[in-house]
Amino acid sequence: MYRGWGIAAGFHKQGWGCGISDHSTAEVNMAPDGSVLVRTGAADMGQGAHTVLAQFAAERLGVTPSRVKVNKPDTAQAADAGPSVGSRVTTFSGNAVIRAAEPIRQVLLNLAAEETGADPALVNLHQGFVYIEGERLNLQVADLAAKAYQKNLPMQASGFYAMDYPVVQLPDGSEGHEQSVAFGAHAAQVLVDVETGQVEVEQIVAVHDVGQVVNPGGIRGQIEGGVVMASGSTLREELLVDQGKILNTSLESYLIPTSFDTPDIIIDVVEQSDPEAPLGAKGVGEPPINIAPAAIANAVADAIGAPITQLPITPERVLEAIHSGDK
Repeated sequence: MYRGWGIAAGFHKQGWGCGISDHSTAEVNMAPDGSVLVRTGAADMGQGAHTVLAQFAAERLGVTPSRVKVNKPDTAQAADAGPSVGSRVTTFSGNAVIRAAEPIRQVLLNLAAEETGADPALVNLHQGFVYIEGERLNLQVADLAAKAYQKNLPMQASGFYAMDYPVVQLPDGSEGHEQSVAFGAHAAQVLVDVETGQVEVEQIVAVHDVGQVVNPGGIRGQIEGGVVMASGSTLREELLVDQGKILNTSLESYLIPTSFDTPDIIIDVVEQSDPEAPLGAKGVGEPPINIAPAAIANAVADAIGAPITQLPITPERVLEAIHSGDK
């Protein structure tokens, strides 16, 4: 048995990138009781996107997240938000939600200033209450919402956000496209049985640039999920095709990792607010999937003393690398 360690670093763009124009739209409505409805075409596939969008709306409108409902995507009710790919939903739909909430927020702040006689610049909304210079008043956001309806003030708005990825000159004289990215670095520890070629990933340390943390549990879930998915694609997931026919058509033969295969995962984050991101928060769904395979492959190479150049790292490929030379 040989143990090895490997390190890898990388980045992932937020959105389409490569000069392809990208955008998202959202609608926000505050009811007379202070509850909020967010309409978006952004799909939540379990990655927690709608939770984060609710948090963005709650933060700008000064209510608790429990007062915000995000509708299920329906193109009959919501405008285009683009696909849930490219780690783009947090940045694009998040910015659209914040822009939609802003006019409603201004209505609330102006009403609070009228009610209290305070300078609007000193008024803040937080967790359902009005604050003046950090002091909570006995005036609720729901009271302001009801008054806004009495005065026939607008309490529904749309938000649109687009990123065009401007052309920039690179150091070598060529042209590229400016874009927002999320960085990360992983260190992996593996144990390799040099007689059978079996590889066990014992531990992965994953450190990611996430911008501003909005949902700590969601970020941890995204990184953990990405590492587990990456361990599967690195060690066992291989689509076998013969003359155009897929040979392993079920999970019986196309193996994915289970809870028993999950390594010890240590997570840390670097908070570096991105001015293009909503409240500084970046998407972190895909970066772990990109980086973990390289860290695991480097760790296997360190253990057996031979390079690994093809995924998945099956026992056969490990033994072939060992017999090719060095150990």
